[in-house]
Amino acid sequence: ARAVLQQESKDIAEEMQTVKEQLALSEALVRQNNEHEETEASLGVLQELWHEIGVSNEKRDEVRLCITSCVENTCQRQIEGAKTLKQQTENEITALRDSAEMMQAALGKKSASENLDYEKKLAFRTLFDERDHWQKSINSIKSDFKKKSAS
Repeated sequence: ARAVLQQESKDIAEEMQTVKEQLALSEALVRQNNEHEETEASLGVLQELWHEIGVSNEKRDEVRLCITSCVENTCQRQIEGAKTLKQQTENEITALRDSAEMMQAALGKKSASENLDYEKKLAFRTLFDERDHWQKSINSIKSDFKKKSAS
């Protein structure tokens, strides 16, 4: 009788754990609002494997917490990556602009920044647009220099 009660207690604890995990998944899906059926099927497979293996409730709780915070963690990683990319792009723009300025000065021409009118500066929709502009400016300066050198 004692063994039966212990088994029932284990079964109830596992069932409760399954409900907690499904709740964690539902919370994440409400935030994400995409691909609910596929993700739920994956959770079902995972729960079946855990049942077959006999994974502890403590381990399952760890995973449940990861599922709950998955969307937030992913967003935070993406935010950090975007901040890094923004800084790298800004640094690249500064380096390209400085190179264009030095090339123009070496050729005795007006600064590349002076050639870029105010309205055009405002037309850059993104940092990538501005970076591309400076790269094209450098290529144009190099091309002009090669033409003058050849003559």
